[in-house]
Amino acid sequence: MYQKLLTKEVEALFEKYPYRSQEKVPNMEKKVLVKFFNPWGAGTWIICEAEKEGDDWCLWGYCSLGYGYEFGPVMLSELTAYQGPAGLRIERDMYLKKNCKVGDLIKESDLM
Repeated sequence: MYQKLLTKEVEALFEKYPYRSQEKVPNMEKKVLVKFFNPWGAGTWIICEAEKEGDDWCLWGYCSLGYGYEFGPVMLSELTAYQGPAGLRIERDMYLKKNCKVGDLIKESDLM
């Protein structure tokens, strides 16, 4: 069994912060809604906004595959579809601090 990426709490945050809701907020000051990561290799998704598209969610945030961060979209269905060795899946950072800002997380990474 793998971790559920979308909980009711996360979905409520997504609904509160639709696409472009933080457009006027400086990039490093944007509120982080959720952080996803790849437990078997490179891959971090710092999600700041989200919008429902049918049965899926289009997520916007700062994504890194090991070569620095860039802002862009990713579909939740893409993250849930990834499967690594021994059945590992993308995970949600369950210890993300409340009211965390993008700059806080990027400073902590080695990719700054």
